[in-house]
Amino acid sequence: MINLILVEYLIFLTDVIKYLLTLLLGKNLLKNLSDEPVKKEYQKLQVDELPIFEVPEKLDYKLLLNEYKNKHGKELEPVKARKDKPTIPKDVI
Repeated sequence: MINLILVEYLIFLTDVIKYLLTLLLGKNLLKNLSDEPVKKEYQKLQVDELPIFEVPEKLDYKLLLNEYKNKHGKELEPVKARKDKPTIPKDVI
């Protein structure tokens, strides 16, 4: 009987200590912290279908230049480089 009274008194004193610490520190220590994980529903992963890749047709540039000349009556001029841009090294061409 005395043990039960002492246990209840100890529980009361721990609650008083928690309350006083809460007042002193300004934090809520009365709330019991739980170790349960958060059960949050995440968005389901959606994957798009793979695109259809077609093999490109291989063309001969000389044949294309001849077709352009026959169609337009003149040769296709090369692209003009800008003056302020660096030139391509000869070993790359």
